[in-house]
Amino acid sequence: SERGRCGGRKPVPPAVIAEARRLARPNPKTGQKRSLRQIAAELAALGYLSPSGGVYDAGSISHMLGPR
Repeated sequence: SERGRCGGRKPVPPAVIAEARRLARPNPKTGQKRSLRQIAAELAALGYLSPSGGVYDAGSISHMLGPR
């Protein structure tokens, strides 16, 4: 028998999580961080959309990034 997921929602692709983490890093020049909504908008501009085809919610981005 196979192991792993047994139904439910599909996991977020690892490439999306990696890109979200990259976008969450502070700017090296200014030290400012992007907001969760700014990260979601930037992901959408890069072509990473939610399973429903829209922009990720701020809460989804927060879950991707894990504890801050």
